[in-house]
Order: sequence, then C-alpha cells, then structure tokens
Amino acid sequence: MRLFKNKFTLLELLIVIAVIGILITLLMPSLRAAKEASYNAVCVSNLAQINRLAHLHTKDNTGRLPAHSFHYKDDQLQGNETEADLFTGEAMYDASKRGKYWSENNIGKYLFPSGTDDYAKHAIYNCPSNTITTHKSTGEKIEFPVAYYVNTIIGPNGKSPWADNWGITDTRDVYFTNLSEITQPNELMSVYDCAVGWDGKVPASGAGGFISHAEDIWDKPDPSPWRWASPEQVIGRKLRPAQDGVWYWRGGVDFRHQRESLNSGMVDGSVRKLFNGRILNQNVINQ
Repeated sequence: MRLFKNKFTLLELLIVIAVIGILITLLMPSLRAAKEASYNAVCVSNLAQINRLAHLHTKDNTGRLPAHSFHYKDDQLQGNETEADLFTGEAMYDASKRGKYWSENNIGKYLFPSGTDDYAKHAIYNCPSNTITTHKSTGEKIEFPVAYYVNTIIGPNGKSPWADNWGITDTRDVYFTNLSEITQPNELMSVYDCAVGWDGKVPASGAGGFISHAEDIWDKPDPSPWRWASPEQVIGRKLRPAQDGVWYWRGGVDFRHQRESLNSGMVDGSVRKLFNGRILNQNVINQ
C-alpha cells in the first residue's frame, strides 16, 4: 500500500521554502533582541564585579578609591637624561603597579592574587557587545579586548573619581580620592562601556571618557561635560566608535547597547543604563 500517491511538485516545494524564509525573517528581530539581552546581562555582571573589586580596594586602603594612572612630567629631563630616568625607585614602583585600573596594586590584586604577566587579561573587562575586536593596523584578533574605562574627569573640588595623577614629579605628589569625597555616589559614573583603543586596550592619559580626541564625534549643542556647568545640563549626543566606522585615536565612551545606551557602574556600587544624549553633567562630574 502506497502512503503517498503523489510527490511534491516543484511549485509546492518553492512555496514551503518561501514560507520558511518568511518565518525566519519574522523571527530574526526577536532572536537579535534575545542575543543582545544576554550580552547586556553579561555586561552588567562585569561592571558589578569591577565595582565590587573597587570597593574592596577602598576597604583595604582606608576609604581610598584606586588611582587610575600615574603620569610624570617630561619637562624634568635635563642634559642627556632620557624619559626612562624619571621612572626610578618608588616612582617606577607606582607607575608600573598602578598604571591602569586593572593593575597589580589596584583591582588586579583581587583577581590575580598570585600575580600575572598581564593583569588586563580577564573576561570581566570584555563586554560581549563590543564591536572592536581586531587590531586596526594588522587585522589580528584581539585576545582580551578591554571594553570598559573609568571616570577620571576632575570635579570642582579638584578630585576625580578614579584619580588620574597627571604631571606629577614624584610619588609625594600622588593623590587618591576618598569615597567620602564623592558628593553623589549613586549618580556619579565610575566605570562604564568604552571603545577600546586601536591595539585593543584603551590608552592612558585622558582616554576613554566623554572628552575624546577626534573630530565630528559630537552632535551639538553642549557637546561635552564641563565641571563648572550646571549639574542638570544634558550632555550632547555622541557618535559611536566602530571597527570600520567613526574611529577614536583614543578610546571613547561607547553607547553600544540597545537604543544607544551604555551600562555604567556607579560609585555606590550599583549599575545603571544611561542613554546617548540624555546623560546629565552630574553623572560625569563630581559636583
């Protein structure tokens, strides 16, 4: 007994294929949204963990937040000295072990208590929604792209959330910000989504913030934050950096999640979603 009297005709087969194609097309936005939701959850978890590590540092250091980086004055050079001569003794110690927020004497010591050759090589520093994953010059895949940055913008009181010690002459000039000096820790951004540098890691010295060095990346008016501006001032919309799109020669804040949003760990330890063109000056400046 034959179960099927007739085979599928070519027309029927084409109709089935077309219906499947339509269904896949209808499902794609939902699948993309679900994928981004999972990426967003990982990102939020990463920032929450980084926040916890920063607060461990404050507890172990009499309330002081980690210093982000140390920069020494080039104009100290005299005669035949080289820039390397500035980094000696205690200065060398601080520069190498506090050079980045993930460094050995910052939050890196909690992730790698036994030491490591590269404290940046940890999964919590990489947001899965990050779009810059290959070296701009060589095209090589970046193994551990660093996709977050810390807030180093100085407030009216002269203190930045993660102290960026710029232009110091020796370690006696170094300052740290105490958690008690943050006026609104629940409003002030601490560490947030940022585009990596061309080598996969955000360079130091002012990189990675709302003030980034590239042309045509702001939609005016009021393009950038200013420490003397009103706390309620809305910071202008910023174009997104991308692998083959807008390129920042220094890292730039990256609204890479849905509806042009970024995730930010706040100084109080919470994690918030903030939207491009709707961030207030008080979210960036310690006022």
